[in-house]
Amino acid sequence: MAFPIKDRTEQEIFQLIQSDTKGIDGIKKAVLADDMETAKQELFQYFQEQKNEEKKSESFLPDDERDVSDWMLLQALDLDISSLSDVRSALQAEDVPRAKRELVSYFRCRKNVKGFYDYRDSGIREVDFLSQPYMWQHYNAKISVKDYIMKAGQKLLENTYLLPHGKELYLGENLERYPVASYEELKKMQQGFYLIFQRGYFLEILALYYQMTGDAKALAKFQEMLTQFFRTFHLIIEEKDPESTWFQYSQNRETLNVGWLLLTFINLLNTSIVYACDENLIFEMIKRIWFLGIQFSRFENTSFQSHNIYFFTRAIVPYVISKLMPEFTAFKAMEKVGKKKVLEYIKFNFSEAGSYTEHSIGYWLGATVGEMLSKVLLTAKNEQDHFFDNESCRKIDKMFDMAALIAPPGEYYDVIGDQGGVRVETYLRMGMDLFDNQACKEVLDAREGKNISVKRYCCNPDAGFIAARDSYRRDANYMILSCREKSNGSGHDHLDMTSIDISIRGKQMFAETYAGALYKNFVLGKAPRGFLYNMTSHNCVLVHSRPIVEDSFFEAGWLVLKPQTEVSRVNAYKNHFQFHTSHTGYCFCRVNREVQFMDNIGIAVRDSVSEGIKNDRPHVQRWFLADGVTYKKMDDNVYLFENGEVRLLCLWEGRNLNFHIYKPEFLVPTIGGPEELNDVFDVEFSIREQKKPEDREPHAGVIMVDISDYPAGKTEELIQRMKGLKAGDSKLYQKITAILRKNGRRKV
Repeated sequence: MAFPIKDRTEQEIFQLIQSDTKGIDGIKKAVLADDMETAKQELFQYFQEQKNEEKKSESFLPDDERDVSDWMLLQALDLDISSLSDVRSALQAEDVPRAKRELVSYFRCRKNVKGFYDYRDSGIREVDFLSQPYMWQHYNAKISVKDYIMKAGQKLLENTYLLPHGKELYLGENLERYPVASYEELKKMQQGFYLIFQRGYFLEILALYYQMTGDAKALAKFQEMLTQFFRTFHLIIEEKDPESTWFQYSQNRETLNVGWLLLTFINLLNTSIVYACDENLIFEMIKRIWFLGIQFSRFENTSFQSHNIYFFTRAIVPYVISKLMPEFTAFKAMEKVGKKKVLEYIKFNFSEAGSYTEHSIGYWLGATVGEMLSKVLLTAKNEQDHFFDNESCRKIDKMFDMAALIAPPGEYYDVIGDQGGVRVETYLRMGMDLFDNQACKEVLDAREGKNISVKRYCCNPDAGFIAARDSYRRDANYMILSCREKSNGSGHDHLDMTSIDISIRGKQMFAETYAGALYKNFVLGKAPRGFLYNMTSHNCVLVHSRPIVEDSFFEAGWLVLKPQTEVSRVNAYKNHFQFHTSHTGYCFCRVNREVQFMDNIGIAVRDSVSEGIKNDRPHVQRWFLADGVTYKKMDDNVYLFENGEVRLLCLWEGRNLNFHIYKPEFLVPTIGGPEELNDVFDVEFSIREQKKPEDREPHAGVIMVDISDYPAGKTEELIQRMKGLKAGDSKLYQKITAILRKNGRRKV
C-alpha cells in the first residue's frame, strides 16, 4: 500500500547517495543544487519505481541492512490489519515521523500475539524464570537464571560481558571492543564470545535486569549498547547460495546466529525497556527485524539437511516469525513452508525409540529440543495452532519419555557427546507443560519423593542409552552407558563406545569430566579438541593402552563415524540389573563390558578383551573422577572414593593390575589452571603368560559399593570380607547383600 510521502528526511537521502545505488541521478542533481524539496520528490519517485520492480520480481530481497529505509519498512507492513489503523492514518496524512511513533506504540500495546513472555508494563517486578525455564536464552547456566541475569546485568553496566559459565569480556570504555572477526580469523581462535555476542543476548540481559531493578543506568546502557551494535554489525548478504549456512564472511555471520539475533529483537519488543528508549532507536530495531526476517525467505526451496542448523533456520525461524510478527506480509507467507519443514525434520531426525540422530545429550536435549523445538511447541500452544500430525506427535512424546527415563538424580544430565550443563528439570517441565508427557510429570513428582510407576531400568540401544537407578529421587544411585547401535555419522558425537558415568546418592563419582569445559574452550586444530572427541576422554577401555585412532584425527573438522556397540544378555531382576555390551572397533579383537547394577548397593563392571593378544602393552580401563571427588588407597587394588558424605569403596580384580593415577596437564590452559584438573584413573590389565586357553581373555573387574552408611571403623574388615568376589559373578548381588546385611545397607 503506497502513499505520496513528501516528508523525506535528509538522512535517508544522503544514505541512499552514499550507497552508490543506480538510478538516483535525479536525487544527486537536486542535492548538488541544494534543492532538498526536489530531492525529496525524486526520492519518492525512486521508491515508487523500486516498489513496482519488487512487484515484478518476487525474489527481490535487500542485501544490506543499511539500505533499509523508513519507507521500505512501512511499505512492508500489512496495513489492512485493523490495529495498525493509526499507522495507516499517519501515512495517509503524509506524516512519516508520526507513523514511526505509532508503529512503536502499536507494538507496546498489541494483544493479537502472545510471545514467549510479556513484560511491557513499566512497573518494576520480578521476572518469572521458574514456570517456563526453557524459554530463557541462558537456561543452561549452572547458576539460577535470575542470579545470572543480576550478575551479568551489573557487569554490563561496567562494559563487561559475563557469559553463563563465568568467562568475561571487557568491551572497552566506549564499547569499541565489540568482538568482531571474519570467517577466516575465527578458524584460528575459540569462537564462543564472537558467535554468542552476535546473537544479542546481552541486550535481553539488560532488559530483564532493568525490569527487575528499574535502574536508570541500565536504560542508558541499553540505548548505548544497542546503538553501538547497529554501528558495529552490519549484515550484508555476501553468500546468496540458499544451501549455505552463512550469510556474511567478512563478519562471520552464520544463518544460525542471525536467526537467534532476530528472535532476541522480537523478544525485546515484549520488555518495558524498549518503550522507555528513544522511539527512533526502537524503530531502527524494528527495521532490522524485518530485514533479518526477510532473509529467511531465501530458504523456501532448499534441499533437506539433517543437522539442527537446518531445523532452526529453514523451519523454526520462518514458522515462529510468521506467528510472532504477522504485521509483515512477507513473514505471514513463510508459515506454510515453516510448518512443512518442521514436520519433515522431526520425522527424519527423531526415532520411534525416542532418540535423535545426534548422539549427544547436549545437542539433542540442550540445543535441538531446549533451544529450538521448544520455541515451536510454545508458539503453537499459544496460538492454538495444532499442526503436528500423528507421527510427529508420537515421536516427540517418545523423545520426552526417553528424557525422563535417562534423567539422573542431580541437577544436570550427564554429558554424552558435546556440551554439558543441560538442566534435568528444564526438560521434564518442558515435556509436561508443552506436550502433556506423563513420564516427565511422574519423574518430576518422584524427584520430590512421590511414588511413581516409571521403570527404573532402561536399555535402548536404538536410542543409544542404557540407564539404571534404584529410584528417581535426588539421592539415588544411578548409571548411564553410551551404547548406540546402528550409529551414523554425527557432528557432535564422540568415540565413546560403552563409556559409563556413575552417580552415588545423587552425586557424580565417575563422569565425562572435561566434555563441557573443553567444548566451550577448544580451538580447531589443537590437541584438546582431538582429546575431547576421541575415546581417550571417556570412561571406556583402551586396547593395548591406545585408542582406535589417535586424537589428532579429531583435531579439525566435524563428523564422527564410530563403531557400532552391541548389547546382549540383558536381565532385569527385582533388585538388580545386568547387561553385556561389546564393540569390535579395533578390528582384531572384541572389547566386552559387563555391568551389574545393584539397587542400594552399587555397581560392578567387568571389562575384557577377546582375541586381543597382539603385543605386550597392557590394556587400560579408564576412569575420570567427577568434580569434588577425592580418593584414598585402602589396600592392594582397593581404593575409597569420596564426594562429600558419599563414600564409594572400589575393589579391583584381574591379572597383572597396575594403577596409573595422573592429571591430564596438556589441557592447561585450555580449561584453566592445574588446580582445575581432575584425576584420571588408568587401571592396566594384561596376561603375560598364556599357558591356559582361559587365560587368553585378559580382564579387569571392579566392584563399587556404597558404604556411606557403613561404620567407618569397620572398613578394613569389610574389605577383607569382600576379597575374592568377582565382577560378573551371577550371584554377586546376593553375596554382597549377605555381607552388608547387618551394617550399612541403605533403606528405600
